[in-house]
Amino acid sequence: MRDDFYSPIERRLHSAWFRGRSPWRRDLAWLARRGFEGDCPPLYSWLDAWVGAFAVRDIQLRLPNC
Repeated sequence: MRDDFYSPIERRLHSAWFRGRSPWRRDLAWLARRGFEGDCPPLYSWLDAWVGAFAVRDIQLRLPNC
């Protein structure tokens, strides 16, 4: 994988998620500016939600709309 495919913040967030650690405070602010904030369900974190959204962002138009 090419390193320049992802932005530095995307690489930091992926790294935090794969390692099971909390993202940096400035990265949490970045997530909040993109709508990943507020009360989170107890089953997952906003970082989990971002990773899921990031994983499908390029194929979301091809997914079923239920």
